[in-house]
Amino acid sequence: MIPEAREVRLWRGDRKKLEARCRSPRTMQQDLKRARIVLLAADRVSTRAIAKEVGVQPRIVSLWRRRYADHGLKDKPRPGKKPLYTPTRGFWNCWTSRRRRALGAGLGLYWPRH
Repeated sequence: MIPEAREVRLWRGDRKKLEARCRSPRTMQQDLKRARIVLLAADRVSTRAIAKEVGVQPRIVSLWRRRYADHGLKDKPRPGKKPLYTPTRGFWNCWTSRRRRALGAGLGLYWPRH
C-alpha cells in the first residue's frame, strides 16, 4: 500500500526563493531538483508526475515533500566537523591566523597588515 502524499504549502516568501534557485546558473543540480520538487508539489502535481518530470524516483519526491512540510527551507544541523571557512571567517582570515601562529606572531613579532 502506497502512503498518501504529504500536502505541501509554501511558506511566505519561499516561492520566490525557490524560483530564484531554479533560474540561477550557479545552483547545484541537487538543489535545483529539490527546488523543482517542492514547487511542483505546491502546485498539487502528483508524486509520480513530479518524479518523471524531475528525473528521480518517487521515493525521493516523497522524501522532499515530507522534509519541506516539516522544516521548510531551513537546513538541519549536520553532524561532523564544523566548517573551517564560514561567511564571516573567509579563507584569507583563516590562512593569516594560522600563518601568524606558525611564525610565532603574537609574541611581540611584527606582522604587516594589508
